[in-house]
Amino acid sequence: MKKLTNTLLLLSAFCVTACSPKDDELGITREMRTFQTDLESNSESMIYFETSLPKPGQLCLDNKQMHYASTVAKWLYTNKNISLILEGHCDERGASEYNMALGERRALSVKNAIVYEYRRQFNEEMNPGRIDIISFGKESNPVPYVEGMDRSEFLAKNRVVIAKIKDVK
Repeated sequence: MKKLTNTLLLLSAFCVTACSPKDDELGITREMRTFQTDLESNSESMIYFETSLPKPGQLCLDNKQMHYASTVAKWLYTNKNISLILEGHCDERGASEYNMALGERRALSVKNAIVYEYRRQFNEEMNPGRIDIISFGKESNPVPYVEGMDRSEFLAKNRVVIAKIKDVK
């Protein structure tokens, strides 16, 4: 009987580790996917930019983009166990180095706006470490070109910062 109990305990432990709810090889859990869906339903998970804005050292977000930042700040306030990563993307025009820096500026401007809105709305500092940024420049277009797609539409859809769930604690 003791041997059977030990075997069942071992099988249970194996199932908990081997059958953990990983969705893919990147280690994204079902819980992270659920929060991503919730984030997307509470706000747009993508914030689009016109050409090469923002300029270095400026926030440069328009009203729609600031509304996005405000909505994400509210969402982060109610989900204090979540951290995000903001991915900065650029269209295919321009040099790779320039676009890497531009994608980083875009993501940083969105991060700064979210942190600002969090403080403004809740009179509380948000740990800026809850939001990481990464730039993909023009090297990884989130929207691939589809035959027949209008070129200006294709370019516009790739000038974007995308919010994704990084971690759930």
